[in-house]
Amino acid sequence: MRNTELIELLQSTVDVKRLIRKLKFSLDDLENAAEQQPSLRLEAGKFRAQLALEKGSIRRRLARQVGKQSLKLRRDGDYKTEGAIKNKLSQDTKIQRLQKQFDTLEVYSDFAHDLHSAYTERSMAISMLTRLRASEMSSHLNAVKGDEEVESMSKKARHLSDKYGELED
Repeated sequence: MRNTELIELLQSTVDVKRLIRKLKFSLDDLENAAEQQPSLRLEAGKFRAQLALEKGSIRRRLARQVGKQSLKLRRDGDYKTEGAIKNKLSQDTKIQRLQKQFDTLEVYSDFAHDLHSAYTERSMAISMLTRLRASEMSSHLNAVKGDEEVESMSKKARHLSDKYGELED
């Protein structure tokens, strides 16, 4: 996979509502849930990666804006101390807007992490339920096999009983 293909893949939209809806699955549809799990988990990871890229971009834009503004304030000479420069920067509307975007992306990143973790746990649940279902099937097969053996032994016992009865007559 070339780098451009990976970038295109990461830039494609993620239906977050669909991912949340798909977290639940029916035990009756365990096979379908297991089949969909890898692609859903990958999509949750893609959402997480997209937010990480966007968060990094906003972080760099915020740092660049703070740097430019603080240099301008120092050059102008109106603000000489770090505290005064920091206070003035905190009032800058562009910096406030970028900080708000960054804070929002941090919350979204936490959510994306939790969503990815939920899909990891979903994967473990599917695996455990699949093993449990296989074990139940094995037990059921053994029980059926045991019932067949009991029936076969009963037939033999009846046959021997009939033969013994014929000998007594």
